[in-house]
Amino acid sequence: MRRVLSSLSIVLVALSASILTATSQQSSASPAAAEALLKQGKVNEALPLLLQLHQSQPQNSQVCLQLGVAYTQLQQLDKAVDSYTKALKINPGITPARRNLATLLWFVNRKSESVREFSSLIKLNPNDSVAHFYLGTFDFEQKQFLMARDHFAKAGDLAFGNPEALPMVLETYLIVKDTVVPSRVMEQLSQAEHPDPELINHVAMLFLRYESYAQAIKAFERLAEIQSKPEVYLMLAEAYDKERRPDDAYRALSKSIELEPISEDGYLALAAFSSDHHNTEFALKVIDQGLEKIPGSSRLLLQKGILWALDGDLLKAEVSFQEAGQAKPDWTLPQLALGVTQLQAGRLGQAAQTFQKVRQESSDYRAEYLYALSLTRAGAQGDATQRNEIIAALRRATDLNPKDSESRLLLGQTYLAADQLETAITELRKAIELNPRDPAAYYQLGVAYRKQGKQDLAQRQLRSFEQLKAQLKEEENEEKKALIQMLKVVKTK
Repeated sequence: MRRVLSSLSIVLVALSASILTATSQQSSASPAAAEALLKQGKVNEALPLLLQLHQSQPQNSQVCLQLGVAYTQLQQLDKAVDSYTKALKINPGITPARRNLATLLWFVNRKSESVREFSSLIKLNPNDSVAHFYLGTFDFEQKQFLMARDHFAKAGDLAFGNPEALPMVLETYLIVKDTVVPSRVMEQLSQAEHPDPELINHVAMLFLRYESYAQAIKAFERLAEIQSKPEVYLMLAEAYDKERRPDDAYRALSKSIELEPISEDGYLALAAFSSDHHNTEFALKVIDQGLEKIPGSSRLLLQKGILWALDGDLLKAEVSFQEAGQAKPDWTLPQLALGVTQLQAGRLGQAAQTFQKVRQESSDYRAEYLYALSLTRAGAQGDATQRNEIIAALRRATDLNPKDSESRLLLGQTYLAADQLETAITELRKAIELNPRDPAAYYQLGVAYRKQGKQDLAQRQLRSFEQLKAQLKEEENEEKKALIQMLKVVKTK
């Protein structure tokens, strides 16, 4: 809505110019009187006069133009569009009418028509900043970022001086890896006496997303000067960590905890940071400190279990997961984590029962996948009845989350075990499409093609498998990957 209002303000600015340009050539007193009323904001008095003039002079393009201005001020945009269209039919060379028509078409969500009018305007006036701004915005929405960048460069202050448009413009330049404007934006924000905190945060997040970590640090540091809030220091710590400044990241995380010692987020972030830097012992101490401040926190207990599991102490992990589940019975994640530790420990029957319980109580695709995985590990793919149960669970998982590559991979593998080769190949190709860097999918697809006798296709997939295995670090087992994924979920909830 704010961008829409900003767009309307651009319209009204342009319209003011239109009145001056269009009516200066009028010698009749009546159009001049209408213009004076519009300037005074007396649009309700001007409109009847303009309608009377239009009735007597239907081919007067300037009267149509002023009617468009009046209807815009009254927020009757469809009528304004009709008035500008009539003005241009009478005189196609009225540049202000075309600019205003194009802007209003954009505003009423008739963007293809708006783009056509702005494109025509550019041919008449190659330096029209309004046209370049909206064409750049359209290109941005269409992901034509190089074209958007070129339009924004010609839009001037409408692009770079508009706080509501600046994030879009900045993102465009970051995507095309043009560093000049992002550096200039950060310099302006650093030097501004009273910058908008919301704008700085938006800019900082864009820098972080597009891996411009040094600029992200500058932006978050500036924001921290204005708003000393724990969430700012959490994001600042992430930027420091990505920029390989772990000491600064640690200080930022500690500051977040200091500012809000009864918030789970600071302890979770510092524990995750410590774990990522292979200091599980310290991470566990951080969680214990958090539990002293927030006794019975399900999130902290879950994180503690994950840390124990990643450290290889599955018994302590199970205890923590059970405590987390008791603290928040309606939360499925502790039960899923408990099931994963049971998988790791080789207690496949227990794991299947745990996941089955979650399946019955929720619609969590992970429970369906992990239930199928536990059955598969127990050798159920060799039994037709149990194989059908695995397929049913995986089908439900893919229905709940069509973008999960793990479920697709296991489904393809299960069909392969049943010699349903075409169906297996379909699922395995979907798995590769969702995750092109998973070697296991290429291997299984290669086996499927080999069973079909398609040796060339099989060799191609197996070569991809070997190449990926060489490129990637040693693969973690399925259970550990699941735990790491849960760790990420915990950090964001």
